[in-house]
Amino acid sequence: MLECLKEINKKTVSLLERANSQLKEEDKFFYDGEFYSGSLNPEIFIIGLNPGFDCEEWKDRKINSEKLSREYEAKEIKYIAEKKDGCKLAKQIYKLFEQYVFNDSTKAEDFISTKLAETNFIHFATPDSGIYKNLLAKIDQALQKELQDHFVNSLHEVLEHITPKLIFVIGKGTRDKLRNSEIIDQDCESVKNDEKNRFSYCKSNLNSVPLLTVKHLSGSVSNKQFEEYGKIIQEYIK
Repeated sequence: MLECLKEINKKTVSLLERANSQLKEEDKFFYDGEFYSGSLNPEIFIIGLNPGFDCEEWKDRKINSEKLSREYEAKEIKYIAEKKDGCKLAKQIYKLFEQYVFNDSTKAEDFISTKLAETNFIHFATPDSGIYKNLLAKIDQALQKELQDHFVNSLHEVLEHITPKLIFVIGKGTRDKLRNSEIIDQDCESVKNDEKNRFSYCKSNLNSVPLLTVKHLSGSVSNKQFEEYGKIIQEYIK
């Protein structure tokens, strides 16, 4: 698995350099050399759309070339550090597992640190997906396709090396991206909306592994929805 991650990272860095060579200094993509964190044999595998980036710091972003030149290493699940830094998504992940999956903070902490892994479909960080789309449109179409193919292939390669009990997708936008890339089996989706007919969650499959897509946890998620998500997760990690 680690060798797989090393090769994916090398390709991501190469594509980053080629893409940024076509962009002005203020328009360059950002990648910090981390696209996967957590267990190399996770029970739950989390997929997001792309890493976030603080809006106020975006204009001052700098590529750490020395870091990107290092060989890729296994990394602790990022939510542990991000929770300490006050990241809302990380805190919501902890809330989900502490209150609605285990109802036990010690068991939740152990599971998050040893049996959880996460990645993002897009490896480049931006404050929002709109900025990524705008930057992507500024490079040539052949390289756009190469980037898209790399992100799709990278996810497939990772999934070939792990056997999670559940794949947990954060956000309807991520689900739509996976569907449009023909990664999710669209014929077996079961969608659940809330009482106001807004998306709450859906069940599907990815490579025959059960997949649960939920509302983006950094947004507005009710305790009822947390409870629903927790019960579904419990079904797969008994």
